[in-house]
Amino acid sequence: MTISIAPRAPEARGRSARAAMALGAAIVACNGTVTFVMQQYAGPPKPKDSIAIIRSDGASATELVAVDGETIRAPLERNNRLHVEVLPGTHDVDVAAPAIGLRHAIPVRLLAEAGKVYRVEVWAAPPLQAPLGHGGPPPPDGEWIAHAYEVDRDTDARRGIADAPAAPAASATPAAPAVSLAPTAPPPAPAGPAAPVPPGPAQAAPPSPADAGTGGEAGGDGGH
Repeated sequence: MTISIAPRAPEARGRSARAAMALGAAIVACNGTVTFVMQQYAGPPKPKDSIAIIRSDGASATELVAVDGETIRAPLERNNRLHVEVLPGTHDVDVAAPAIGLRHAIPVRLLAEAGKVYRVEVWAAPPLQAPLGHGGPPPPDGEWIAHAYEVDRDTDARRGIADAPAAPAASATPAAPAVSLAPTAPPPAPAGPAAPVPPGPAQAAPPSPADAGTGGEAGGDGGH
């Protein structure tokens, strides 16, 4: 039996309130397996082949806590299910598992495709083993593993992991160049015209060969 939750009334404050009210009415109406349908998108219902379903099974230890930031408070009996109808795309799903010790919610990113059904499961990671030769106790446990799976609409069997790729890290803003506040020396002054070199003392020109010969003859005459 499938019970659809009516579109949110203007005075309603959240889909969790609609889910809780529908849940109570469904338990009274039928004692068999019941599927509660919750519309997560705005507007009138869309065809099944244009939306995706996130399923929560009352027999599973994993519980839906929120979808895309909207809290879900719909406790399920073991033979009941909850279908959250979403549009195709990436969705943030928070899950917990109080029955196995996980009382806080952990996030899982789901990549949903139209016409498919998904389920999120969480379980405790195996305890770490102490290395050989280590005399102390093994490291404390407490790690959890969660994945989103595509499942068969009828049998609920897993078909494959449907985790969305991790969001890209924000690029770091390059640092501004450092600005020095120390005073800087003024630039050198442009070179001017070269200063004139003062002339040195005048020097007598050396005697020519003719003058040297004449001087010799004069000396000879003086000897006579």
